[in-house]
Formats: sequence, structure tokens, C-alpha cells
Amino acid sequence: MDQVGKYACIERERRFWVKELPCELVVCSARRITDKYLDNSRLRLRKVEDDEGNIIALKLTQKYPLESASPYHRLITNLYLNLSEFEQLATLAGDTLIKQRYRYNWQGFRFGIDVFVGKLSGLMLAEVEAPTDTELFSIPVPDFAFQEVTDNAFFTGGNLARLTAAEFQQAFQSGECSEGAAPSS
Repeated sequence: MDQVGKYACIERERRFWVKELPCELVVCSARRITDKYLDNSRLRLRKVEDDEGNIIALKLTQKYPLESASPYHRLITNLYLNLSEFEQLATLAGDTLIKQRYRYNWQGFRFGIDVFVGKLSGLMLAEVEAPTDTELFSIPVPDFAFQEVTDNAFFTGGNLARLTAAEFQQAFQSGECSEGAAPSS
């Protein structure tokens, strides 16, 4: 990631709607991620736990588009928190989503594959980052993905967190979240 200013970095990322999990993930351990998108802000509170429930990281993140407004580039700043700080910020109003994140290497690229639980159950997304645009755009759409959704605002974390279970199901049934049809289960 390129640093911008004193604290922010440019994150170059692509996101994909996953149609099926690669079979190798069955034996992998996952991290449970709980994200709370704070109301009326660009801030996200995140708790990362291992598969036994031990806290790995607590952080406050600010993530937003660059002036270019490219969906592939975001400015990101992370602030790591202790438990007391996290608990104080967790009292702020916001919307939460929970997912299991698996790390998966595919054709030399490291993907994070998120399997959502709770109100977003059934949704799976993969993301991949790269240090340069050239490398980012050289990554092919993985064979486990239905389609790329980097430029689809429906699939941003903040939007997904704000959806109710009914709104999420309606979006999938109506096809409004996709340029094509939803993958079959």
C-alpha cells in the first residue's frame, strides 16, 4: 500500500461474488470478523477472533474513496485499540455484520474469502489486494467466483451492514444487486 499523507494508505482491491467455496477451504481455519459501521461516518469498528474465540485484533478504521472515485482505490487508516477503548467505541450507534474470513492462495494471489453469517447468510465474497494497479488488473476472475463486484456499491461493507435480512433477500430475489442472475445454490 502506498502511504498518503502521514497516516493514510492507498488500498488497491478487487471484490468478487463467490459462487462456491474452493474445496480446500474445508480444512482451513477461519477468522471471525465482526464489523460495526458507525452511523453518519466513514468509520468501522472491527473485532477479529481466531477459530477458538480468542481476540486477535481490535481496530477502528476509516476507509473512503480517493478523489478519483475509482472503486478499486480507497484511502484507509487503521488505529489499533485495547479492549477498553474498543468497548467504549462499541457503545456508539451503528450497523453490524459478521463473517468468517478464510485465506486462500489461488494462482499465486492471496484472497480473503468471506462467508457471511446472520442476516447476510448465504453471501460469500472474495477480495484480493495488490501493491500496483498493473498487478491488480492482471489478476483474473477466479474460477470460484460468479462475477466481479468491485464497482457495485451494493456489495460494500457499509451498505451490507445497513441492510435488514428482508432487504438482503429481496435484493437477491429481484436481481437488483447484480448485473446478471444470482448464482444458484
